[in-house]
Amino acid sequence: MNIFCSIWMGMLVVLSSSSSPATTLQEIILEKYSNGDNPIIIPPGTYTETTTTVIENLTGSAGDPLVINCQGVYKNLNAENGYKSALIMRDCSYVRLEGLRVDYTPLPLTQGRITDIDSGSTTVEIHEGYPLPEIGGNWEGSSFNFVVNPLTRYIKADARNLSFTNCTFVGGRKYCFSHQALDVDNRTTNDLMRVALIPLKAHGMQLIRCSYMDLYDVQVRTAPGFAILDKQGNSNRYEDVKVNQGPAPAGAVEGRIFSSLRDGMHFSCCETGPVVTNCTVAMTGDDGITVHGFTAAVVSNVANSTTVYLKPSVLLYDRFGNGVNYVQGDSMLFYKADSESRFGNRQVVSVTGPDANHIYTVTLNDTISLQSGDVADNLSRQGSGFEIVGSTVRDTASRGIVVKSRLGKIGGESPGQGNLVAYTFLSGIHLLGTFNGDRGDITAGEGAFSRNIYIGNNTIKHSNLGNTSVDWYCGAINVSNQGADSWGANGHKIITIESNKIYNATAVNIQIAFCNDVDVVGNEFYTPFQYAGYTVGDGGVRSVNNHSLVFLDRVDDVYLNNNSVYDPPASTYDFCDFNSNTVSNISPADPDGAFELK
Repeated sequence: MNIFCSIWMGMLVVLSSSSSPATTLQEIILEKYSNGDNPIIIPPGTYTETTTTVIENLTGSAGDPLVINCQGVYKNLNAENGYKSALIMRDCSYVRLEGLRVDYTPLPLTQGRITDIDSGSTTVEIHEGYPLPEIGGNWEGSSFNFVVNPLTRYIKADARNLSFTNCTFVGGRKYCFSHQALDVDNRTTNDLMRVALIPLKAHGMQLIRCSYMDLYDVQVRTAPGFAILDKQGNSNRYEDVKVNQGPAPAGAVEGRIFSSLRDGMHFSCCETGPVVTNCTVAMTGDDGITVHGFTAAVVSNVANSTTVYLKPSVLLYDRFGNGVNYVQGDSMLFYKADSESRFGNRQVVSVTGPDANHIYTVTLNDTISLQSGDVADNLSRQGSGFEIVGSTVRDTASRGIVVKSRLGKIGGESPGQGNLVAYTFLSGIHLLGTFNGDRGDITAGEGAFSRNIYIGNNTIKHSNLGNTSVDWYCGAINVSNQGADSWGANGHKIITIESNKIYNATAVNIQIAFCNDVDVVGNEFYTPFQYAGYTVGDGGVRSVNNHSLVFLDRVDDVYLNNNSVYDPPASTYDFCDFNSNTVSNISPADPDGAFELK
């Protein structure tokens, strides 16, 4: 008798040829794998299931990957008993997943037409066919609710991330949502509203500690968190993967105005990669594609010790479970809390933890002296060597592509490798450090500064539609840091911004800050400053000139050349503006000479 055993959800699952026929997606995959099938061909159809499909320890080889063919297969997670991930693949290697479609019933979000407005509430008539909200005050954590222009379907500025506190039934399909008053109120009746029915609970698909995976022609139509979360992965590849809204639910006339509750494709603490090719991410409730590592706070003073005590951001636990890790041989870089300096490259020898307070005890290969509040960056868990090429990211409620990594490419040296990033609420392409050097804390804990990043041959259209007032979020292409205003140019390093085409950018087109050794070459700017009637700053600590194509602050060693400007506005603007107190070694000395009107 052919017997296959798997540990799942703490139970021993035994599948054999004499057992009842496999019917769930999980059972079919495990049974065919135990029989030695390759490829594993899943019978087409819709698999409406209340449980997560959990696939563990499936392995192929470099020369003979295990193929799971899901052409014509739909995994529909029935969430009536709670939202959870539709698919989790854990500790798998050399597996190719093809053709799967993922959706949820009921949807984790709903939508409707605004019928009435008050300073602290919005009444919405829920579209026919979409789920009705829960009445009462169980809305803790309900954010990422947006007002949407009914004609363009873009999220309206100053009406994003409404945090609901209560929901009352009005009549028919009308519900009144209570929220904070808006400083600037762009709501009007007949606008549409996207309502997150739950706080972030789970992710559509998760790959956990998987290596050399190929996802091909996979689509996630919605998710109660990130559409795809790849954490602690290694060298995984995504081709022709789509995160975009599925068809209208049964009985609905209006199409969906959303896909996932939060990010589209989120890569956290990966060893190497990912490679994202010809993928599409659209209508997400947060960023489109994100690649990042993690930083940790030093929580105890040590003097000439090989043992250090590190606490990663609690956000990483809340979002990903224990999504951070240290492995023997990992390369660590430490930052001083009280100065803008890196110091103390060390390697991990051993690790214990985390304990109940999320603190790791890490043994290093050499002694080091640290103060509480210093920051540790794990350079081996940043997704180094990532590539995002030939992909489309559009209509996001935050940024398009966000990177906190090393040795990677957004686009490529040839035009065919470039990405299209369009209609983003905030920055189109963003290299963002989240190390707050002036306070020694971690804002989001997703990595410090990026290094050796090539941004080339991308097309960015209509960025920063959100009219943001936060300076580190502005720019079609943005290299900056969240906070750390006392930090200088010793941040990001070796950044090339080359041959990109920027159309209709809101205010500043390229912002570069906290950066050393950067090239801005051969970029083309079309009809810039479409919405330049506002300023951006952060309370006077520093501000961005939104009437400049390129703005520099806290930058050393910058080279600009052969940039072109098409159809600029008649109003006054600058080719390149910079803070003369914080910027040094600009070539040419008059940077405006690096731009040519066409």
